[in-house]
Amino acid sequence: MKKFILTLFILINLSCVSEKERELNFYVYNNLPIINAHINGFRVKLLIDTGASVSLIDTSTETLLLFTRDFDVPVIIGQGMGGEAYICGVKDIVLEYEGKILNVNFRGADLSDFRENNGIHGIIGSDFLLKHSLVIDYYNRTIKEGVLE
Repeated sequence: MKKFILTLFILINLSCVSEKERELNFYVYNNLPIINAHINGFRVKLLIDTGASVSLIDTSTETLLLFTRDFDVPVIIGQGMGGEAYICGVKDIVLEYEGKILNVNFRGADLSDFRENNGIHGIIGSDFLLKHSLVIDYYNRTIKEGVLE
């Protein structure tokens, strides 16, 4: 019921804001699109990665960012450019971007090497982009609803 009310609240809020307010702005670091956001009140850098089928948070930041593992979700083995990774469920994550709550369904994986090399705490994957019909506009460095012309 809480998720339904939160989703309804987000939808109502999104319908009352301008198109510009619904955009996510990113910057490019080492040829990677990055957004600055907050997870549970802590500032984080998140990679926007269309090649990632799921959104991931670095499990080594569990105590720092105050989220917990969800042991009701089975662990799966994921395959990516860096090889295999164990992907687990996580919960108690509130992602805030410029004062707005983003409903990202994160999973957990050990991204500590990636975080240590790039300062990135997690990945927003294509699951979030597809769910919200978002496109990446590299020219204007924005992520927005709709189709680019």
